[in-house]
Amino acid sequence: MTNTQLLAALVIAASPTALVADQPFDWSGTYGGFNLDLADPILSGIQDCCADDPGDDPGNLDPSAVALGGHFGFNIVQNQWVYGVEGAFFYGGLVDSQLSQSEPIANESDIDINGIGSLRGRIGRIAGDAMVFGILGASYADATYTMRDPDAANSKGSADLSGWGYMIGAGIDLPLTENTSARVSYERHIFDTRVATDDLTTDSNEEDFVKLENVDVLHFGISMHF
Repeated sequence: MTNTQLLAALVIAASPTALVADQPFDWSGTYGGFNLDLADPILSGIQDCCADDPGDDPGNLDPSAVALGGHFGFNIVQNQWVYGVEGAFFYGGLVDSQLSQSEPIANESDIDINGIGSLRGRIGRIAGDAMVFGILGASYADATYTMRDPDAANSKGSADLSGWGYMIGAGIDLPLTENTSARVSYERHIFDTRVATDDLTTDSNEEDFVKLENVDVLHFGISMHF
């Protein structure tokens, strides 16, 4: 090997790219970043204001949407296992409305899920450069259901569907650079929050209710590790 070849080999070996390739990604410590969430809420209930009009059934509302949020957490690594705690949230965009079909002046019902936040534990396993993980924790939804009856009485009422539930999920983290990583995970946030809606409008009946069952989330994120 010539001196020029030897010098080139030493420069390549000392470069940051070679350093990242030779050393495993450090999943330990504090991290935080941004996430993009594809959320699909599931509702059920009865809003029998208009002779079994399907246009008033809360289960027909579909506030699926893409929302933006953030996450932050801390990991400890022991023998290729990763143990951590994490907070995550997304905000806005999960809204839908529908009109009844059996009245000349249609009633309107709306759902607005302002955001969902969670505090969860993570257990992961390092597999090559990747880290696969499971998550389990508490989840909170900020949500409101509203009915409007624009007839002579012009009545309107809202039901607060906000409340605590739990969440479960799994995913994978992959390193991008020496201190950044990308993640994808599937999460189910389970609430079963049921609220009576018998007094929302003059057309509401005694058996009426709305229920936020769960929210399924496909979660994408970019993290900075500190």
